[in-house]
Amino acid sequence: MNFKFPSQIVTSEDAGLAMRNLEGRLSNVSANKNEETGRLLGDAVIFANQELYEQLGLTGLVKLYHEVLGAVPVFVVILASEPHDSILQELSSWFRANLHPNSLLQVSVRRSIGGGIVIRSKNRIFDFSLRPKLLAAKSRLGEVLHSV
Repeated sequence: MNFKFPSQIVTSEDAGLAMRNLEGRLSNVSANKNEETGRLLGDAVIFANQELYEQLGLTGLVKLYHEVLGAVPVFVVILASEPHDSILQELSSWFRANLHPNSLLQVSVRRSIGGGIVIRSKNRIFDFSLRPKLLAAKSRLGEVLHSV
């Protein structure tokens, strides 16, 4: 049986909130700044891994979760503006279906990319932003703006 991230956990921040909530349950201490979100994410982890939870208990599930978090690939996603939650869900689903079933995203906003997306993995950068295209056609930019 393998540990599964629930679809609600998209970013590495979400994964951390869920972990802090589950650890807090073990020690009966509230450890989350955003307690409600952490509780919901913690519940989602338990629900997605119900069989593991029944076999290992909360302590075993938290230990396994720690191990998984240490090995899970985190992809840095850079966008030109703050994405809607539905966009993050779509991105997460794509990464999990095509790259790794427990992929997490670290989302960043950088307006200087102009539009599109830049994705960084551990050893590669994929630049699908507008910035390189705009810079490559810099000499024509005035012409284009003039005709608008």
